[in-house]
Amino acid sequence: MYEPINLYPSWFEKLYNDADRSTFPQLWEDYLKQLCVGQFSTKKSTNPKARAATSRLDISLFPQTAIIGGALAMTEGDCKYGGYNYRELGVSVSTYISALDRHKFKFYNGEWADPKTTIAHLDSMIACCAILIDGFAKGNIIDDRPPRLDTTFLLDEAEKQVQHLHELFPNGPARYTEVKPDAKK
Repeated sequence: MYEPINLYPSWFEKLYNDADRSTFPQLWEDYLKQLCVGQFSTKKSTNPKARAATSRLDISLFPQTAIIGGALAMTEGDCKYGGYNYRELGVSVSTYISALDRHKFKFYNGEWADPKTTIAHLDSMIACCAILIDGFAKGNIIDDRPPRLDTTFLLDEAEKQVQHLHELFPNGPARYTEVKPDAKK
């Protein structure tokens, strides 16, 4: 069985390792309860800043684990290319989409992290997306995407075909996966 490289603190590993995976739904529910305590309270706040803050962007909603992971990947880029090089040199959409796809393919096919740098592929995917977003925000994007195509239409049509296939084969075999559905832990 695939074991991820230990890049995260012990509490993170505890949440995600196979031995404790059965406890994750309860841990997640507890976390959400803590996060939302007071968010929907009917009591009037005595702090005037609290009322003003409700219309502000709640940055705490973005997981700090993703920020840390993205920062690790950006540190790799800083060491290789120099920090913020993309702000000076511009951001080629195709370059970062290709990198994003490479990391996605490697992760999806069972490789947790780059064997040389030990940076997790998910973290590198966050960095790729962040650089693209930054490029669009700064206005230095090199938009070398192919001519526009109505992929929404194509996906809608493909979903009709998938529905037809499911009707033809309603009880097809289960997919083969790394973790077997009936495997005992």
